[in-house]
Amino acid sequence: MRELKVQCQVSGFYSHWLLTEAQGGTFADVEMGVEELEEKRGLQGRVIGALHTRTFLRRSVEKLLDNLRAAFLGSRSVRRS
Repeated sequence: MRELKVQCQVSGFYSHWLLTEAQGGTFADVEMGVEELEEKRGLQGRVIGALHTRTFLRRSVEKLLDNLRAAFLGSRSVRRS
């Protein structure tokens, strides 16, 4: 798998991941955001957009990458045992 796209049909939150082999590891190019959905205009749409700030999205990506890294390293140590 080299690319993953996910979008929530309720909130408009999306993430788009491009994975590339690089220097013996994997480089992840991640785009996350909130698309304004036609039916979410108005107060609910503005609230959802306000909750998904740039800082929130950046922290989300960092947590996801940390968890993926930990899962990968854990699975590698299990294989060696």
